[in-house]
Amino acid sequence: MAKSQSNRGRVKAAADWRHRLHDPAFIARRAAAAARKLGLRRRVLARTGEGVIEAYESVGQGVRGEVRPRVYLSAGMHGDEAGGVEAILRWMEGKGNRWAAQVDFTLVPCINPGAIRGNTRNGPDGLDWNRGFAWTAPHAAIDALKAGVRSRGPFDLALLLHEDYDGCGLYLYELNTAGESWGNALLAAALPFLPSDGRASIDGSRSKGGLIARSLESPTLRARLAHYGVPEAAWLVATRLAPRVYTLEAPSEFDVERRADGLRAAVDRALTLLVEEKGR
Repeated sequence: MAKSQSNRGRVKAAADWRHRLHDPAFIARRAAAAARKLGLRRRVLARTGEGVIEAYESVGQGVRGEVRPRVYLSAGMHGDEAGGVEAILRWMEGKGNRWAAQVDFTLVPCINPGAIRGNTRNGPDGLDWNRGFAWTAPHAAIDALKAGVRSRGPFDLALLLHEDYDGCGLYLYELNTAGESWGNALLAAALPFLPSDGRASIDGSRSKGGLIARSLESPTLRARLAHYGVPEAAWLVATRLAPRVYTLEAPSEFDVERRADGLRAAVDRALTLLVEEKGR
């Protein structure tokens, strides 16, 4: 009986943990606790009726006073993609300590707390926030996010963590004006946890082993952006806030721990490549 009760307790704890991935207050507490250990400053970007949008930022200079590479890392744009939020939290609680002195970070673990709470793609306003980075009408949350990101940029690298219900494995979009592609290296780093999505076409774009390389100079992409709206990734490149932007898409039908750990491994690999490049 005791063993059965113990097993039930473990199952309940696991279920509660997964359910709390959609609790913005729980997410904020975890992020704040991890940020304190990493020496990151908390900044409120916006207060909405559904929660607070927070950034966690590096302060000061590197160990020897050197200028550190700058990285923007975000998740939680869509509320049904909680694996990306969990990935940032796990990274902050784990390997973030390895990088805190080497990299200047701007982290936004939960861009859209209202959507996270509702487990919906769109925000409580019914809008897909990742199509709104060129909206002309005022939008308090997105305008505040853009202002906060601009105040911290430009960045050397941006990593945007997302998920895809139709995904067969991890894939990523690459917008790169900096030179060498890191896309395949990021996919390879995640392989212990997630296979690469092998589809030749993903969401109307040509993919090679899970890598979708794009350019804002492409007429096809420009037409797509004009029709559907401008996402965070395209805005970062178009405004010259980041020369390398990777939008990582984990398969949301896989176990959330695998998704989070796969994304976390890809983030860690990207940081390694960035620090190596800057050290050449």
